[in-house]
Amino acid sequence: STRAQLGALGGLSPDGGGGGGGVASAQETSCSICLAYFQDPVSIPCGHSFCRSCISRCWEALEAPFPCPRCRQTAPRRSLRPSRELPPAEVSSHSREGLNRPHPLPYPAADVTLDPSTAHPNLRISEDLREARGHLRAQDVEDSPRRFDYEPCVLGRGGFTSGRHFWDVDVGQGGVWALGVARASVRRKGPLSPGPKEGVWALEAFHSLVRALTPRKVTLLPLRWVPRRVSVHLDYGGGTVAFFDADEGGLMFIFSRAAFTGERVRPWLWVVGEQQITRQRRA
Repeated sequence: STRAQLGALGGLSPDGGGGGGGVASAQETSCSICLAYFQDPVSIPCGHSFCRSCISRCWEALEAPFPCPRCRQTAPRRSLRPSRELPPAEVSSHSREGLNRPHPLPYPAADVTLDPSTAHPNLRISEDLREARGHLRAQDVEDSPRRFDYEPCVLGRGGFTSGRHFWDVDVGQGGVWALGVARASVRRKGPLSPGPKEGVWALEAFHSLVRALTPRKVTLLPLRWVPRRVSVHLDYGGGTVAFFDADEGGLMFIFSRAAFTGERVRPWLWVVGEQQITRQRRA
């Protein structure tokens, strides 16, 4: 069976800073989209800097005007220029470090667990709330307005109303699954067509194919392989949800202009058949 694991969270305060000087210093050398050290940093008209590949992927599906993922100021064209925020030697040093480590994240990790009161009856949630396994036979559980009764989904406990956060999901090898984030008000009763219109920003895998559940129609991702672990990066204030191969560090897809509408956003999982979802701990 396919195995997936919902992982550790890292967070920042809404202004991108943290409780101490170490986090503020880290942001000066890290991209606010991928949360890793800059690789080929470029700045955009508002003055903010990002990895060239991150901002390019963020803007590639958009038409003008192009918003900054951090301040939301728009630009009439895709204007990228080499960033002068870092001395060349420092950029080079951090770029090499980023290539050697899949997730050189300078932020403290927080814990996250699954909310069994939201789990579809066909999902079994482990006692430690870190694992969800799909079954063909439904459990005899109490129905409530919180519980998904049609789609095999479960939400993470708590959620986010500000800041930047990340977590990993171990999806194992092959299988059918979807993962990402959902507004707390996501439909629990009856059929759900996951996508931004329904308040869900997610990737979906069907064995060897991975798709982004984009508006109007899904976007097939040209991946060389299906990752065994996926890292979800949420920037609430910036309105972005990014997905990475957690082992290789490669960017898979970014949702930009996500309309969270001030609502709490929660981790979201969709598990089909005899599959397993387990929370991934970071070392």
